Amino acid sequence: MQAALLIAALWAAFAATHMVMSAAPVRARLAAALGDTSRSVRIRSAWAIGNAEPKQAPKALVGLLSDREIEVRQVAAWALFNIQDADAVPALDSALRRETDKATQRAIIRALAATGEKSVDAIKRLIDSNDPEVRSMAIRALASGGGGGGPW
Repeated sequence: MQAALLIAALWAAFAATHMVMSAAPVRARLAAALGDTSRSVRIRSAWAIGNAEPKQAPKALVGLLSDREIEVRQVAAWALFNIQDADAVPALDSALRRETDKATQRAIIRALAATGEKSVDAIKRLIDSNDPEVRSMAIRALASGGGGGGPW
């Protein structure tokens, strides 16, 4: 029941961030909810932050790239794709190196590609991947100047 109430509060907070993008207290609450024990709360918090597109990714959002739940890692990568924070490149690169789930790997590659020039070295090494889809994504990202990686 407590998770359901928190999820409802997160939806309200998300709506508030779209009305007032500079609502620091709302962003702080959403960032705090990223550490919740409920998988659903972490997913919805990451989604809300990704949609609000802050200039910088909260550290807790970047930390979700190491979450035990695949879906949480995927939504965190999606949110980082939307935010395009170049400061997240080292964490994205590290997450990509340890990720075993193919869909999550692709989500991380998209997020990396969206960060621009800072991701070039991380993406270059993907050209030698054994996975043809990963190679293709890397080539597209490099050809576009590192400013894409979508569509989702």
